[in-house]
Amino acid sequence: MNEPPTPTRKRSRPSRPLILRSEDGQDFTVDYEDLKLSKLVIESIDDHTNITTHNTHTHKNLEILPLLKIKGVILSKVIEFCQHYTTDPMTPISMPFTSDLMEDMVQPWYCAYSSVDDVMKYELLSAANFMNIEPLMDLMCLKISVMIKGKSGDEIRRIFNIPLELSPEEEEEIHEENSWAVVDGGVV
Repeated sequence: MNEPPTPTRKRSRPSRPLILRSEDGQDFTVDYEDLKLSKLVIESIDDHTNITTHNTHTHKNLEILPLLKIKGVILSKVIEFCQHYTTDPMTPISMPFTSDLMEDMVQPWYCAYSSVDDVMKYELLSAANFMNIEPLMDLMCLKISVMIKGKSGDEIRRIFNIPLELSPEEEEEIHEENSWAVVDGGVV
């Protein structure tokens, strides 16, 4: 059983523990207040959708929410984000971007958090989308946007491992439809 560290802060409200169960069967006991960023968690708890209960020696009717599309290692990172955000909310990301540097747009902790390998970036984005956690989606989209800004189509295909299987006509059609996004041979 993996449990992320509990942030050191005093609560003005009673704790309401909840167990999140990953697709690989790892259980994470977290406080409901730390997960209020997730619309999926809020809706599941409010509607009792996909919730089961479990009794332990310390808690009666402990709610368990299975998140069968998220691996334990990713769920742990999502919980880390939510717990940190509860005590230090991320600066809202403004559009259009005011800089090409993440450090100019969000606090250092969020820059460090998003500095993970590409596979984890995409899995965090997918988990944020599944759990409907807007600030995490915004952060990971920002990180990926900064990563591909100014890259050519070929470079972007390599980054995302997208095979080029288009006919010349299909490729031309895509270029025409998306010409607004290309400046001087790179993506804006």
